[in-house]
Amino acid sequence: MSVAIAGFALSPVTSFAEETKAESITMKGTATCPKCDLGTSEKCGNVLLVKEGDTTITYLLAGKADMAWHKNICKGGKPVKATGTVTEKDGEKTFKVTEITITEEMEKDAD
Repeated sequence: MSVAIAGFALSPVTSFAEETKAESITMKGTATCPKCDLGTSEKCGNVLLVKEGDTTITYLLAGKADMAWHKNICKGGKPVKATGTVTEKDGEKTFKVTEITITEEMEKDAD
């Protein structure tokens, strides 16, 4: 009987975890190195800068945009289109990339 109770108690936790899965999105922005290009970090890494209105949001890149991919953006940012999921922890946004491509140029603002 205690096994049935334990199984019943875990069912809502499993359902809750499934409901909180992040949805895949596509963003366009500038992928760059926070050390070499931005001077905001002590070590190389990958970030995506996305303009939202008058604000630029910085996402740490993970997944397909790993350090092997870093050579594409070190020493200077490149316009990219990236697909993946966003998570936030302690005010820091991470974009886990499943697909990323360098685009020809950034879209011009419609003024």
